[in-house]
Amino acid sequence: LMGNSRTELLACISPSLFNLEETVSTLEFAARCKLVKTSAVKNEQSKTDVIQRLTDEKAVIEDQLRQERLQREELSRQLQALEEKQKAAERALEEKKDIEEQLRLERQHEIEHQLSQCAEKEQLRQEKENAMLTKR
Repeated sequence: LMGNSRTELLACISPSLFNLEETVSTLEFAARCKLVKTSAVKNEQSKTDVIQRLTDEKAVIEDQLRQERLQREELSRQLQALEEKQKAAERALEEKKDIEEQLRLERQHEIEHQLSQCAEKEQLRQEKENAMLTKR
């Protein structure tokens, strides 16, 4: 019954003795409601106030949108820089793998060369030994 509105109450009662208790209760409630005083005020805003409020709200939303665009562009730049760094790291890793493979092949070739030299020396030594044994 309170608030910023006009309130009306319609009390429905019956002349029948059968409904006497409900009728008395309804009349008591209606009497208490009559004691309540409300002063309704029309909710009205001027059009200029509404336009100004909406214009201000629009400006705030546009500013938020502009900030989010700038933030998105900055994040995009950061992502692009990170992707470039990742590509550079991947290229460096590939170069490292290529160099390691070259070194492995060079070491293998060098070991094979040393083994062949050792085998040649061993063969020469055995030939000298055999030649010495045959001379005796």
